[in-house]
Amino acid sequence: MTLMERFKMYAQRKPEMVFGIVFVMLFTVTSLLITKPFYGKQDILPELTEETFAQMIGESDKPVIIEFFAPWCGPCKVQGAILSEYQMQNPDTVTIAKVNIDKNQDLAAKYHIKAIPTIILFKNGSAANRATGINETKKIEEMLAQN
Repeated sequence: MTLMERFKMYAQRKPEMVFGIVFVMLFTVTSLLITKPFYGKQDILPELTEETFAQMIGESDKPVIIEFFAPWCGPCKVQGAILSEYQMQNPDTVTIAKVNIDKNQDLAAKYHIKAIPTIILFKNGSAANRATGINETKKIEEMLAQN
């Protein structure tokens, strides 16, 4: 019996399950198509701790963008690649780093991180703007221009 024949037989017995299987398959394929261009890109962003975070935010004369991420988060890997590329293209205008929320839970709580990836723009030592989810270069430039 072929795989397609088994699928048809299963569909006749439990049609409600077929929708779930097809949905999961489509979601998986769509996710791979969206994230594939970002896999393999080099992540050059420094990972901060609570101590280095305070130092970087307080001493920088440039705007600072911090990505709050987790290593197990797929969208965070995509956001990290976008931010790394932006940092390489604009090294003199902005400083970009990242904070692992699993290792720095106090920082995540202090800045009310409810979802990841979240990026926060800091100017003059304080949070000026924030965005959650995958943010393309255009959104990053808009954030920098607003403040």
